[in-house]
Amino acid sequence: KAIHPAFVIGESIVEQFDRASSTPLFTPVEDITDLYWHIIALHIPLESLASFCERLMFGKTMSESMLAAARLNHDAESLVEPGLKPSQIVQKLEGIPDLALLTVRIGYENLFVQNRIQQYATEWRYVRPKTDGHTLRERGLPPGPCYGRLLNRLRAAQLDGEVKDDGEEVELLDRLLGEGFCNDGA
Repeated sequence: KAIHPAFVIGESIVEQFDRASSTPLFTPVEDITDLYWHIIALHIPLESLASFCERLMFGKTMSESMLAAARLNHDAESLVEPGLKPSQIVQKLEGIPDLALLTVRIGYENLFVQNRIQQYATEWRYVRPKTDGHTLRERGLPPGPCYGRLLNRLRAAQLDGEVKDDGEEVELLDRLLGEGFCNDGA
């Protein structure tokens, strides 16, 4: 507490340290100490975490990752919703550093949340449509924001099982373009 008032090592942190050293990790961890600091961060109140990171002089990348882990841990209950589609989970987890994902995977007690993070980290994050910017340009679409919207829509269709192969992806693309998906000027 002399270092920071919110810095308290409780029994649950020790248990999570044990889990971190015995759980198969879905991403390589260069320094296990970084993972331990992230676990500690899960137990610091969110409103105190930035000052905690500053007090211990963590770098920007480490501090942002620890804050991302704490925010995800705080909001992890939103991953429990049974009707959540894979594309919605991807949208929630995209951009969160691997170490932050791993930390919540280890530290959050709900097995359902753990499994969804694991599935995102090992499978869903890598799903990409076959269609790319070159394909869209060849189809006569001028480059712009619609490319991203179309590619995101195709990825979501793949993640959610709406599209199962390249042929179905082309059919969906044809249908979206035929319905004027990009005719709103974006």
